[in-house]
Amino acid sequence: GVTTPTGSTLGTAAINWTAQSSTQTQWVGTAEVASVADSVKSVALTLQGFSDATGNAGEAFTSSKALVMTPTLTVENIGDVNEASAASVAVSGDSTRFETSDELTIKAVDTDNKEVTQTTTAAALGKWNTTLDVSGLKDGTITVTVNGTNDLEAPAKEATTTFTLTQTKPTVDDGQTSINPTYAVTGESVTVTATFDKGVTTPTGSTLGTAAINWTAQAGTQTQWVGTAEVASVADSVKSVALTLQGFADATGNTGEAFISSKVLAMTPTIAFETVNDVTGLTTVTVNGSSTRFETGDTIALKAVDTDSLEVLGSATVSLDGTWTVDLDLSTLKDGEIAVYANGTNSLSATADEVNTTFNYSSTTALVAPDYWEKYSAELPSQKAA
Repeated sequence: GVTTPTGSTLGTAAINWTAQSSTQTQWVGTAEVASVADSVKSVALTLQGFSDATGNAGEAFTSSKALVMTPTLTVENIGDVNEASAASVAVSGDSTRFETSDELTIKAVDTDNKEVTQTTTAAALGKWNTTLDVSGLKDGTITVTVNGTNDLEAPAKEATTTFTLTQTKPTVDDGQTSINPTYAVTGESVTVTATFDKGVTTPTGSTLGTAAINWTAQAGTQTQWVGTAEVASVADSVKSVALTLQGFADATGNTGEAFISSKVLAMTPTIAFETVNDVTGLTTVTVNGSSTRFETGDTIALKAVDTDSLEVLGSATVSLDGTWTVDLDLSTLKDGEIAVYANGTNSLSATADEVNTTFNYSSTTALVAPDYWEKYSAELPSQKAA
């Protein structure tokens, strides 16, 4: 048995022994671990100040049992990760009290508990880094953990951080995308409303036909963008122009694919009359005209109206070259000026501007009275047949 080992230390910390009477073969005490440099991996247990019952003082003794200082690990914050960088996410941090041969385990886990793991070692100054391929993980919050046990079998407290993984490219919600009006003429301004499945940046470079779309400025990413375009000139044979949406990316930088909408801008069709000659002594009139942006077989609706607002209706079928013709029955109309109107809607539901023309109508033929003929016929010069 020995007396209290007064002056014993654990590192630089004094050991406070539990009081016991007389000499004992075992003493129990506590020590509050003192601060040490990060480079210190363990502190020594020094026992001293003890003597036996007859006063023989023991030699100060450094035990083979040392207190290992807990190593530490930290991990740097990781920014949001998109499709382009998902296969090689840089992960780095610091450590203390690890040897360069000690192994660190870095793990990334998604919300379905699917994980990827990588191992690395710390550099001489404690820094460590590696890359993780998280392309197979689910979009959303990814939790990254770092663990390690040093050569003294002391495990570090797990270090953790999170980041948001977004690999899914933004897409156009075509059902909620619109063009207003749905048909227009060259030079007219139309409004385009583009809707996306998630917030995106300005769809720069988007076009309506060959016309650039000028988007209303908005801050950050948005699920809907509204812009205007001035309709560019196109050939008469062009019935519609396409809406192409492109140049947009989500908040993490995933660029959407260029998308051609099912919503098109129909170009306004046109109808024109050829000259309608005055009608005398007949009850029908032939009306001819031309058109653009109508399909063969489309119908042109016609209406003839007299000065009493009585009307007759007719329809003409568009030919391959866009021309059309119809005979109108005027027998129920009043003699005088007749107005003819033509309109039509093509297969894209685009309506042409109504056009009109006029002609004079007389249902009777001027006749020479018999008495007049008898009275004056003798005075008319006669010609002999050659």
